[in-house]
Amino acid sequence: MSQPSSAREALIAELMGEVSTLLDRVDALVPALNATCDALTRACADTDARAAHAESSIAALTEAAKTQAVRHIARRTQELARRTAETQTSAMQVAAQQVFRTELARAVGQLKLLFGFRSQWWAHAVTAASSSLITAALTRYLLTP
Repeated sequence: MSQPSSAREALIAELMGEVSTLLDRVDALVPALNATCDALTRACADTDARAAHAESSIAALTEAAKTQAVRHIARRTQELARRTAETQTSAMQVAAQQVFRTELARAVGQLKLLFGFRSQWWAHAVTAASSSLITAALTRYLLTP
């Protein structure tokens, strides 16, 4: 090319050189942008895989927590049922003993009157034997499933 004849032509020539340099630099960026795009694509795929793994881990953890909670509830329910049954059995035994004592005392009193028992030891022996038999029968009845 020939030498520029005016300042305007010199500026245009310099501008064209700078544009050429700029285009070279943009062309140099294309492989870097392609590499960056590929890296982002791989990172996205890796993130998806990790998210799927995290989701399955969270699901397994949730299932384990539910299982443990159900076991705890079942254990506590069994304990409560056992304690309730023991309390009811105890209350029923006390009530039965009171009823038998009352009824036995009445029956022994009637026997005394009928047979004219004057001796206290015989009444106590009859009471003890009767209450033992009745308590044993009641306990067997209540504790047999």
